[in-house]
Amino acid sequence: MLKKSVVFTVALIFLHKPVLGGIGPQGVGVKPLGMGGAFRAIADDNSALSFNPGGITQSLKYSIEALYYWSELSEGFPQKVYHISIIDSKTAGIGGGFSFTREKLTQGGREDTYTIALAENYRSYLHIGISGKIFSLRGIDDNDSSFATDLGIIARPWKQYLSAGIVGYNIVKTGSENISPRLGFGLATNPSKIITLAADTVKDMDGDNIQYSFGGEVLLRGQFGLRGGYSGDRNSNSFYCVGLGWYAPRITLNYGFQQGVGDLDLEAHSVSLIIYF
Repeated sequence: MLKKSVVFTVALIFLHKPVLGGIGPQGVGVKPLGMGGAFRAIADDNSALSFNPGGITQSLKYSIEALYYWSELSEGFPQKVYHISIIDSKTAGIGGGFSFTREKLTQGGREDTYTIALAENYRSYLHIGISGKIFSLRGIDDNDSSFATDLGIIARPWKQYLSAGIVGYNIVKTGSENISPRLGFGLATNPSKIITLAADTVKDMDGDNIQYSFGGEVLLRGQFGLRGGYSGDRNSNSFYCVGLGWYAPRITLNYGFQQGVGDLDLEAHSVSLIIYF
């Protein structure tokens, strides 16, 4: 345990080394999309790398995910996203993960994001993780690159019945005007083995905008997940979301759909394949 703690502490110091700032995606995941983004207290698949790195060590796994996202969106939203990620919490006492994301933006150009994360569990109910993210923006005015760090915690005080998540996004100041620190909270519960319910909120620390999301999943026959959710913010952006999942021993297939409400011109789809080794 002492060796693991020393290694984890050194990694924290290394990942907190700041560089120049830039713009980056706030979350990549098909299952979270189908649940309206309410995923910070769940974080039980590769999407933990974006939503809450503390979720990496909740179970022992070696998994690879390939994801594709496409949309007809308003200005400022990504048009296409290509994403691949790897999580390994089996090989060593400390869990780790890596992801690469390429976004093609509606205003032209692209953004590449490289994420590396480490996580450790303390006893069986507390999971702590940290991730370092490098953003590279190309093709929009001046090319830009930046670095940011996320720190996430998941606590499960009553086993599967209740979990809580807290995440600090972009907690290292990078000097970029396009990236700001945010603080996220989440609660999730499993009132039965087939039902998951979750609610999240995220506060922009450099402004007054607050995002909120609600969602859930019903598991049918132990294999098929039906998902739904809703999200919104103070800027009057709101969405409803639905999703499907198929769980097999070595494979998970996911589909998510997002639709803007009111004047927001948004229709987005996302699919992913996760393979477990």
